[in-house]
Amino acid sequence: GPQGISCTPCQAGNQPSSDKTKCEPCVAGTYKGIGKMTCVSCSDGQYTDSSGQTECKVCPAGSQASSDKTKCEPCVAGAYKGIGQTTCVSCSDGQYTDSSGQTECKVCPAGNQPSSDKTKCEPCVAGTYKGKGQTACVSCSSGYYSDSSGQTECKICPAGHYWRNTETCKKCTHGSFNDVAGSLSCKNCSVNTYSDKEGSIKCEMCPKGTTSVIAATECDDCSGDTPYKIATMMSGRLQQEIEKCIADLGDACYSTTITNKYGTFNVPFLMRDTSADIPCPHDTGHTARVTCEVIDGQITTTEEFFCIDGVITKNINSLKDDVTLGSDQKSAMTLTLTQDTKSLSVGDIKAVDGVMNDIIDKKGSARITKSVTDDLIKAASNLNEITITTESIENTREICNKFMETLKNVSHESRYRNEMVRSENILMLNIARDQPFSPAPSNVLAINVTQDMTSSKLTDGSRNPTTMLQVSMENNTGTSDADILLLIFRNSNMVPDSRAIPLQTDEELDKLDRETMDNRTWETFDASRSQNKTSIVNSYVLEVEVSGGSYQLTELNLKLTPMVDCTRRRVVNGKFYETRCLCQSYNVATSKWEGVGVETAYDTYRSTDGIICTSTHNTSFAVLMSVHEIDPDATWAQSLATYIILGISVFCLILTLAFLLPLKSLRETRSTKVNICFVVSLLLASTLFVIQDLLIKPDNSGVIKLQSTVCLVYAAFQHYLWLVCFMWMVVEGFGMYLSLVQVFGSHISGFILKANIIAWGIPVIFPLIGVFVFTRTKSIGSFTVVEHNYVSDRKCFLKPEAPAFYGLFLGPIVMCIITNLVVFVFVLEVVTKSGKNSTADRKEVIKKQLKACAGIMTLLGTGWIVGTLLSIPEPSIQLILQWVFICLNCPQGIWVFLIYVVLNDKVTHAWLVMLGYRDEISRKSSSTFKSSTMRSNENIYSQHEQIEEKPEFRTYTVISKSSKSDL
Repeated sequence: GPQGISCTPCQAGNQPSSDKTKCEPCVAGTYKGIGKMTCVSCSDGQYTDSSGQTECKVCPAGSQASSDKTKCEPCVAGAYKGIGQTTCVSCSDGQYTDSSGQTECKVCPAGNQPSSDKTKCEPCVAGTYKGKGQTACVSCSSGYYSDSSGQTECKICPAGHYWRNTETCKKCTHGSFNDVAGSLSCKNCSVNTYSDKEGSIKCEMCPKGTTSVIAATECDDCSGDTPYKIATMMSGRLQQEIEKCIADLGDACYSTTITNKYGTFNVPFLMRDTSADIPCPHDTGHTARVTCEVIDGQITTTEEFFCIDGVITKNINSLKDDVTLGSDQKSAMTLTLTQDTKSLSVGDIKAVDGVMNDIIDKKGSARITKSVTDDLIKAASNLNEITITTESIENTREICNKFMETLKNVSHESRYRNEMVRSENILMLNIARDQPFSPAPSNVLAINVTQDMTSSKLTDGSRNPTTMLQVSMENNTGTSDADILLLIFRNSNMVPDSRAIPLQTDEELDKLDRETMDNRTWETFDASRSQNKTSIVNSYVLEVEVSGGSYQLTELNLKLTPMVDCTRRRVVNGKFYETRCLCQSYNVATSKWEGVGVETAYDTYRSTDGIICTSTHNTSFAVLMSVHEIDPDATWAQSLATYIILGISVFCLILTLAFLLPLKSLRETRSTKVNICFVVSLLLASTLFVIQDLLIKPDNSGVIKLQSTVCLVYAAFQHYLWLVCFMWMVVEGFGMYLSLVQVFGSHISGFILKANIIAWGIPVIFPLIGVFVFTRTKSIGSFTVVEHNYVSDRKCFLKPEAPAFYGLFLGPIVMCIITNLVVFVFVLEVVTKSGKNSTADRKEVIKKQLKACAGIMTLLGTGWIVGTLLSIPEPSIQLILQWVFICLNCPQGIWVFLIYVVLNDKVTHAWLVMLGYRDEISRKSSSTFKSSTMRSNENIYSQHEQIEEKPEFRTYTVISKSSKSDL
């Protein structure tokens, strides 16, 4: 401006004119804010639609500023503009907009893709597809096709077809087949097979007596009655055709090919009952044996594979010798090679063992890293799924034993300390007590083991069904500063035993875990049992190693949880089975599970809570379930016979007391008092035995629970009463000895009182010893099991074949029987002499002697001699002895009634007098009467009768041998 006059700034929205003499408003499309000198064009995405603007406006979503920034224009179809964007942009791949002004693009549905201008969706053409998440249609891969537009996926060429192009698949022609979906071509039918239709998934075997060439559509007749005639008739035909026709006669197996994890085996033509040893493709020195034999009426081949190395063994072995690979690479590649568990062989165990030892040898002073340890344990877990067949156990014993030792060395050399290494089939835990450990060190270590083992964890050891393992130790110092190495295997494949059945799959476990196993499962185990496989591995396998400093293990207690309930009973196809569980340790020298040095304790009816195994050595442990067959017909018949006969005996014993007790004159005699006491004890013992099935049920649903305190008392009382019976039998025999052998000087003051004290008192000792000495409680942490070595787990009676049974029941019985046998010998001598002195006919004398012997043997319980032989293991002999024992001893009450009452002349006479049918005969005349009728009544021995109330009077009478009341 003129000199001395200052310039005036233009207001916002205005700018100076070109000659700077005035202010002019900013034109549309521009703006000038406060502090700005001139108008400027709006930025991208902004506009001004009038002059003099101080700021630009933002175009809304779905539109953008025009080129002169004076207005907003909608985005064209195929483009969009969202919030925050400045200009319209084209839709991304797989998206479109079908109208203008869009704020976002839409995704074409599966089976469609956007058009080239992205304004619409078009279906994928035939031969292509677009699935969810894809942006454009793509061509089908080889073996797959789509025969129409708009497909979301391609279809695989089905079996019986071959792939022609991405749009079509064609059926296999006659004489060909395809058994694999997605194949690019069909295969010709092999020799001796044919296909007479299109689209075959397999070729049919030519019927018996016919044959065919390659790619045949029908078979030609080749029937004949002898191999020579067939060979002559088919001269010039392929060898396989001739072999097939000869094999159809039932005398041979034709050649074939077998492919498995050991490789491919070309099986030659074999005559019936012949074998061929075929070299293992990947294992020099070992063979597979193929045998042609008749099975179930059909001629077929059976195979036994003695191969060690398989198809991938060589690849694993190459890792050990590869010096270019580090430990992490070797372990990772080992894990990769062992992923396909169905292709693994025993040789792969040996090969992985070599890789692990190579890693250990080359680690130097450092420890094996955790990542390498994880890979090796997972690889070992894969190997643990290998099924060790019976025929290869001898070859694999050293391999498996060495692998287990190497696995422990990996644990010792690993950086893992006091941490659990998990895999699907193996858990590893190395506890170093000199390092921090949670839970805190104690004598009890508890682990919850899950089904796939990957979620297993340490726990506090409380009683919990998921606590699959607890370990406690005792040593000679009383301290718990030992290091513990635990390896837990989901199955027993690494510790093979030809006699044990390893549970391989969840399906096998499911069969066992049902309330009752199905018939097929029981039959499978029975078939295995017939092959000397006598048990099922019913728990995880635990490898334990306890060490550290001066630590000396004196007892190792393990609580193992079985996979399925140990107590099972079932009748299948006329066979009765039952199961039981035992703790076993693995003997590496013999490759067998053994119970030597291992004790088992568990609640029979709560076995799934846990089983306590006690050992004094480090080894592999497991719970094995044995399957035993029992003859159901014999068991049922024996039980029925026992209860019927014993029930009748109880009734006869009651009748015996009913006939003896009212007779005061006979009650006063010593022999009758002894008889009554014996009858009372036998009645009580028999009654308890008869009614126990009403109170006690095999499924533990009865009033008295098996292995409960009440059951223990019931068993002890039965034990006591049977011993009382035998004590009265001894008293009975002693009375016979006094009366028939000693005769004079046989009076004993207070005989009955002393006899009662002895007979009812001495037997008390034995049940008390059984209850308090042979019933023990075993605990691991809070888990407790009562070890019943006294009471049976099947009924409330002594446990058969247990030390308590032999020492506290069978032993006293044998002593009583021996005592009575001595008496029997003396009595038999008296009876024999009386028979010799008799004037009766010799046949009558022999008859008298036999009757007397039978009566005395019954009364003295000598039939129980058979009971001492029931532990003979031979089933057929044991069955016979069981029936003999039942027939001799169950009717004892019947014999007692017959001898004491029915055949007793004095009881008959006394009842006739009581009822008024006969006058009472004096003691003297009675003696005279009996002497005069000795022959007619078959009297064969003399008996001393002592009346306890009047010991100064003694009389001697000759009585009938059936008058047992005088004995």
